[in-house]
Amino acid sequence: MIYFSKLLDLTRFITFLSCFVTIMRVVRGLWSGALCWDKTISCCQIRKGKICFIFVMKSKKNLSIMAKNETGHATNLANFKVMIDECTAFGPMYNPGNLALTTANMTGLWTVGNTAHSSLTTAFQLAKAPINQRQELFDSSIKLVTRTFNMFKSSGADSRIIEDAKGLADRYRGHGLKPKKLPDGTPDPDHVSTSHQGFVDRADTFNQLVTLVGADANYKPNEAELQVSALEALGADMKNANDAIGSILAPVGAARIARDKALYAETTGMVDVALNCKNYVKAVFGASSPQAKSVGRIKFRR
Repeated sequence: MIYFSKLLDLTRFITFLSCFVTIMRVVRGLWSGALCWDKTISCCQIRKGKICFIFVMKSKKNLSIMAKNETGHATNLANFKVMIDECTAFGPMYNPGNLALTTANMTGLWTVGNTAHSSLTTAFQLAKAPINQRQELFDSSIKLVTRTFNMFKSSGADSRIIEDAKGLADRYRGHGLKPKKLPDGTPDPDHVSTSHQGFVDRADTFNQLVTLVGADANYKPNEAELQVSALEALGADMKNANDAIGSILAPVGAARIARDKALYAETTGMVDVALNCKNYVKAVFGASSPQAKSVGRIKFRR
């Protein structure tokens, strides 16, 4: 019994010593700059006599690699330009028989893709204000829909019609169409396109509710903002906002198609050309050559 007790004490001491050494290594790494602090001690607890530390560490080298491996259309474009510059620096030895891999052709492809991406970005910058205005218009109407329903509920209307009004009010308030944003705050093009129909449906639901309560003689509010004429004006504003966004999305769709074709078309797109370029460099200089490693580090994602 005494033997096992001493063995347990020794185990605890070794565990403590191991934790102490780990902590000292972390402190040394932070002090020297080799490590960066990122929620370093996420858990510290005593469990069954053992001290449990959970460390989440990231080295500065790894953070640098993570930064280089960012994905996205803009990153693909930037990395393709880096690949062109690398191949140009190889000099006369970079002389592909496949004309699609020549630096001249790749530069032309990059120019097309970059122009299309810039056009898409510009179109959405111009659309930013009306998109945000539409969002504010619909968001501000949620409480008004609730007030309208409560007013109709208190008007003495038939209970079955009140239930119909409740269904429309609940449907309107349940959409929750919050636009997704890109890191720079610009509305996400893909999300705006797919959510546009949701706003159209929501406006239609609002107008159905206004028509329903307006047709009932019991609905006679004294509050100006709840009167049928005011609600109809708001419904017209919703329709106008949707029509404006609809006209904006048409050229945006065309710009997106052009951008995606330049970047991701099979065989002729930028990503496929980049992958073939890597294979050509391996064939010419060798798979383990510095040239192959330099282009191999350049990442592309579909």
